[in-house]
Amino acid sequence: MNLYGKENISMFDNWSLAHFLSGAFVGLTGIMNAKNFLILHTVWEFIENTVGIGVWNNLGWHEYKGDTMANVIGDTISAMAGFYAFKVGR
Repeated sequence: MNLYGKENISMFDNWSLAHFLSGAFVGLTGIMNAKNFLILHTVWEFIENTVGIGVWNNLGWHEYKGDTMANVIGDTISAMAGFYAFKVGR
């Protein structure tokens, strides 16, 4: 993760919707609680921005070098917003 990198420097970007929808799915289905989802999403962000950079490069995103800390926080806010927006009485 880069604090001042060139990749996804905005807090919110085109991928924010994907993070929101992942949270919405988890909230709607109730497959885990908010705490566990936050932990899972945080682990995902860590992996995506460390060893996962090579995976993204192999999948065709050759310029991807990881997200800034601001974007990681924005992704997490988006995911949790989706979770709480669609959380069903649990």
